[in-house]
Amino acid sequence: MEPIAAITTLRSLTASLIENISDRKQAAELREIQKIVSNLDAEYFRMRTEALQLATAQMESKVSWSDRAKAQDAEISRLRAQIAELEKFISNRGKVIKLRELYFDADETGKAQGYPYCVRCYEVDRRLVHINQNPIKRSASTCPQCNAVYSWWGGPAS
Repeated sequence: MEPIAAITTLRSLTASLIENISDRKQAAELREIQKIVSNLDAEYFRMRTEALQLATAQMESKVSWSDRAKAQDAEISRLRAQIAELEKFISNRGKVIKLRELYFDADETGKAQGYPYCVRCYEVDRRLVHINQNPIKRSASTCPQCNAVYSWWGGPAS
């Protein structure tokens, strides 16, 4: 039998016994038992409430830890991507040279070759983005990533 059912049964039994008993001493004892049963009922309710509060706090704590773990995983992924980007930037350091105001690939002898890279993207974002030559005004070139405009004299593309 569940505790709440047992307490309810005890309460009704003591109430009916008090009504049907003629001895005052026994009736007083039954009233004391009835008070004890009421106290047990209140204590049971208090303990149930406390147990529910603890269970709720535990679940909230688990959710909180789960949220923290997800945030930390996202931060770790972001930092790993940043590290990979920096490693790529460092590995390109010796392979890219600046000639006038633009960056170019360097050949084995260290001379500029190929098509130019955007200075802003390389120096700020650490990305190698080729600039596009304007077909109408050939001396003006634009970065497709950041839209920076450069004056390109046409070489070295060999």
